[in-house]
Amino acid sequence: MDACAVKKAAQGYEKEMTRFLRDLIRIPGESSGEEGVIHRIAEEMKAVGFDKVEIDGLGNVLGYMGEGERLIAFDAHIDTVGLGEMSNWKFDPYEGYETDTEIGGRGASDQLGGIVSSVYGAKIMKELGLIPQGTRILVTGTVQEEDCDGMCWQYIHNIDGITPEFVVITEPTDGGVYRGHRGRMEIRVDVLGVSCHGSAPERGDNAIYKMADILKEVEQLNENGCTDEYEIKGLVKMLEPEFNPEHYMDARFLGRGTITTSQIFFTSPSRCAVADSCSVSHDRGRNMGQLHTRNRGPARVQKAQCKGQHVYVQPPQLDGGDIRNRMLFPHMDK
Repeated sequence: MDACAVKKAAQGYEKEMTRFLRDLIRIPGESSGEEGVIHRIAEEMKAVGFDKVEIDGLGNVLGYMGEGERLIAFDAHIDTVGLGEMSNWKFDPYEGYETDTEIGGRGASDQLGGIVSSVYGAKIMKELGLIPQGTRILVTGTVQEEDCDGMCWQYIHNIDGITPEFVVITEPTDGGVYRGHRGRMEIRVDVLGVSCHGSAPERGDNAIYKMADILKEVEQLNENGCTDEYEIKGLVKMLEPEFNPEHYMDARFLGRGTITTSQIFFTSPSRCAVADSCSVSHDRGRNMGQLHTRNRGPARVQKAQCKGQHVYVQPPQLDGGDIRNRMLFPHMDK
């Protein structure tokens, strides 16, 4: 392969790729609301000469280049998270911005830039004769990844019946080639209290206060070290042979585990009453040696009147089907 020829071809499409990316940024595409983004990608695939373009029952867009039984895929999830607190933005996240060296906007790197690169990469492969004989290149723009990692590809494999020999995932890596990633799980913790009038809070049991104690210890689980000075050993302990004798080297390769509180909910009869329940969602990054059966929290979490539960999602589907997916995903290190 002539790398210089590939680079030259890519530079020749700089204006087209820039226009395409900025178009995608301008279209709101949060999880379960990606329809406009999907149709714009399908339009570009057809315009640049893909041999086949289709949208499956979940809403993923699938574009093929070449012919043959072997299948190599390039994937980019094209949904984004929400905008959050608008005052934190220094520019319009959907209009984005462009300089001589970068393009910014909601989803520009995660992962709209990936689908743009894949679409034009496949076009260049076809034009330069780089698709091996008997091989098809599949470019996928996948949906609802932010809400449920991996569900889009479960649908492609289980429902569409498509199983590539190899998949290149276009998550941003600052130009590096990565061959593994940590696993992830979502955990919900529910705490119950007893409500009463806010003028006499001692008569009740404030669920928010109880949750506050738990959250401080969850924070320590992420921030603490693992030496004897810490009552609550941090997740960094899984990088040490003392705590993870079978997998500590693999854990060091993938990186330390993490946990953060991502959302909080409560119930209360009114603003002048003690809260009678509080719930939080935790986002848990897992590495080797951390099975879901071992994901137990600090002592206060276990002793409080609370329960932890795995999270399931049931997404909308274009084909009216019914999928329910557990928010537990394995690590990969191959």
